[in-house]
Amino acid sequence: MEGFYSMRIILIRHGQTDENKENRYLGHFDSPLNNTGREQVEGLVESLKKLEARGICYSSDLLRAVETSKIICHAFSLDLKVYPDLRELHFGDWDCHTYDELNEKNSVGLHRWISNPFEYSPPNGETLTELGARVDRWIKQNIFLNGGEDCLVVSHGGPIRWILSKWLLNDESQFWNVQNIRHGEGLILEVDVIRNIWKHKGNI
Repeated sequence: MEGFYSMRIILIRHGQTDENKENRYLGHFDSPLNNTGREQVEGLVESLKKLEARGICYSSDLLRAVETSKIICHAFSLDLKVYPDLRELHFGDWDCHTYDELNEKNSVGLHRWISNPFEYSPPNGETLTELGARVDRWIKQNIFLNGGEDCLVVSHGGPIRWILSKWLLNDESQFWNVQNIRHGEGLILEVDVIRNIWKHKGNI
């Protein structure tokens, strides 16, 4: 690692699912991409060609992320490594429900979670602190120990928000405030591994 300066991370959000289209909270429920989602990823591949995508592709183990990753890996002949730590937040009993449905059934619990997701979780789900712990574990094991090799990371809205707030801005309290990317889109991060400096280099 001596003398090494930076590596490039292409951070990608999986393509759309039917639940995403209906604005449902989608956590660990294993939903596939819909036709729009597959088209989004195919379009992303064309944009990635301009970046000469290379290295390893890391993915959440949920189907919508794996399907997204396989389309990309096939296009660029990349190796795929799948990690449960890159999963979306576990919404527990709230999975596949809309905000309006939850607000009608359990408005107190819903707004308590929204106001402090670090300490409160959806029923039988996980807190943002728990999500952050597993994403941080994955970063320490795979970004800081991979020898500086460029990589693609295919994940979900929650983990991407965590990476942008905790690692890019050094302030996880900005979780709700960071500008996330839409389904089937990506962004480029440059990471100085030695000094742990993260920079946003543009969106895809």
